[in-house]
Amino acid sequence: MTREHYLTGLPWTAYLAQMKKNRDHIAALYADAAVSPQRLAEMSDAVTKQGGAISISVLTENWCGDSISVLPIIARLYEAVQGVDLRIFLGKDHPGVKERYNSDGFESIPILSFYDDTWNEFGRWVERPESANLRVDDWAKRHPELAELKVSGDPEKKLELRALYDGLLLEMAEWYRGGLWDDVVREIIEVVR
Repeated sequence: MTREHYLTGLPWTAYLAQMKKNRDHIAALYADAAVSPQRLAEMSDAVTKQGGAISISVLTENWCGDSISVLPIIARLYEAVQGVDLRIFLGKDHPGVKERYNSDGFESIPILSFYDDTWNEFGRWVERPESANLRVDDWAKRHPELAELKVSGDPEKKLELRALYDGLLLEMAEWYRGGLWDDVVREIIEVVR
């Protein structure tokens, strides 16, 4: 990605403004998201070690539960740490970006790419913090009907699947409010260092 292409991405506020179905949910999470002073200091130090400025591109889609859950804390981090810029790319609007990540073996979203001030990509972070994977696995075990619902062409089954995912989105919000946002920030700091 070139700097010129990066600048075509959506700033956080424009990303929120274009959302429809999940806008209220992500806005509520954003209102609750806060980065601890310790993590802010760690991120500031990491950015300084990268030359004082980094740019973060995010590939996502509006329907992605992981993005809805983690982008609020990433936005708070971007707003609070000097030298951090953030742009968001919807895969449906930027198929070339999506294709690039897919060819690199990444199919999950969100995908965050980190660039230094010379526009060298120095790291990536994908999907969710490691600690969330255990919770998602546990959730899937509690919902064995998920596999059948995912492959069904029955319109009623599709509604059941949507309701199941809506419930997961609410559960995820509580996981992140309960401490997983700190895990996101910690893992991002590790990438930036």
